[in-house]
Amino acid sequence: MEDLKHNSKLSGSTERRATPLLTAKDVAAELSVSEAWVRDHATGRRLPALPVVRLGGRKAVLRFRREDLDRFLQFHSRNSNTGGL
Repeated sequence: MEDLKHNSKLSGSTERRATPLLTAKDVAAELSVSEAWVRDHATGRRLPALPVVRLGGRKAVLRFRREDLDRFLQFHSRNSNTGGL
């Protein structure tokens, strides 16, 4: 019975994450940049900082949330209706 309670807690947290995490390769393809660009911006070597989920220590696996990437793009996009050039 204790196992069932534990599993229900795990499945509840999994349900909240409706979309899978993206890899650096996924993000690079979507942004039309290199994987090195993604890693540099995710690790803070370059700005703007790209939101990242780090899994592990120094040699962490980098993963990205869809909603963080969408927010990043929205924040760093220029509105074409502002009367610019």
